[in-house]
Amino acid sequence: ARLEAEEKRANAGVNLAAAKVQSAMANLNEAQSHLQRVDASLAAAESEFVRTNDLVQRGSLQDRMLDEARKKRDSQLAEKLAVASSIESARAMVEVAKAEKVAAEADRESAAMETEISKRELEELQVRIDFSNIRAPISGVVTRRNIEPGDLVGDSATTIGDKPLYVVSQI
Repeated sequence: ARLEAEEKRANAGVNLAAAKVQSAMANLNEAQSHLQRVDASLAAAESEFVRTNDLVQRGSLQDRMLDEARKKRDSQLAEKLAVASSIESARAMVEVAKAEKVAAEADRESAAMETEISKRELEELQVRIDFSNIRAPISGVVTRRNIEPGDLVGDSATTIGDKPLYVVSQI
């Protein structure tokens, strides 16, 4: 029963590891989606910077407007780098979760093998117990016994000295 409980626990560990893999994959997908949004924002900020730079060069806008566009562009670029870093982290978490799942599957297999070994050992012990009981191939009643349970006899012993081990009367 203990080994079967360990086997169930190992199965639960596999299910938990599979859920962690799915969660890590969802986090990775979310980070990749965020990167796409940041890329779009960066492209818009870059376009605004180029347009503002052109207008400042023509003298239509003040330099301070160019500085604001540059800050916005640089901010978006920094956010893109941060998101790229979080994507790498999410990928690493996916790999860790997959490794944990493999380990949990190995634990489950080990627990199943332990259970199987214990069942085979139990079967072997039952066979030994069955061999320890003496069953007569004939029907009858033992009327005289010259040996007691626990006495040591050889493999093919039928007598002790000149006396038989037991006498069976047919019914």
